Amino acid sequence: MSPRGVRRLKATVAVAAIVAQLGVIAMPAAAFCGFYVAKADSKLFNKASKVVLSWDNGKTAVTMANDYEGDPKEFAIVVPVPTLY
Repeated sequence: MSPRGVRRLKATVAVAAIVAQLGVIAMPAAAFCGFYVAKADSKLFNKASKVVLSWDNGKTAVTMANDYEGDPKEFAIVVPVPTLY
C-alpha cells in the first residue's frame, strides 16, 4: 500500500472511531428552555417540566407541560426564541 493510501486509511479509521464514540455517548438533553417569573413576594412551585421540540418544513413547534402550583395570576414563563414576532 502506498504512503498516501495508508494516510487515507488512518484518517478514515479515525473519523469512524470519533463518530462511533459520539453515537455511544450522545444522550438526550435534560434542560428547560425558559424560566419562571413572579412578584417578589410570590412563591412558585414547579417540580417537573416536559418540553417537546419538533421541526417540520422549516417551522419549529414547542410543546410544554408544567406542573406549576400556585395562583395563575402570579404565573409567567419566559421562553427565549431565536427571532422576534
